[in-house]
Amino acid sequence: FLDFGLNVTVAADTFLMLNTKKEDNSLYYGTGIGAGKISFTGDFNRTDIKRYRQWYLAPDIDLSKIKTNKKGFKMFLSILNIFKFPMPSLEFSKNGTKLNWLHF
Repeated sequence: FLDFGLNVTVAADTFLMLNTKKEDNSLYYGTGIGAGKISFTGDFNRTDIKRYRQWYLAPDIDLSKIKTNKKGFKMFLSILNIFKFPMPSLEFSKNGTKLNWLHF
């Protein structure tokens, strides 16, 4: 029982890093979405952590601000506004810069 080790991988396709409104902080607000994969391997005397950062820059469009007189279309926009689609997004990582038209 003395040779315990570790072999764990944590992967997240998308996670919410920032979700604030202008009323919360007028200088720094918006939605931040990230993704990553972290692996922990080795024994407890030396654990190797292989990881890299990915940063995404994507617009956050408030569909409820679109003016319309049609109640059905207004409701449709309100429901669609619940879902956040990071599109298009600009990805920055150690692998370079990449443009994603639709990223989940």
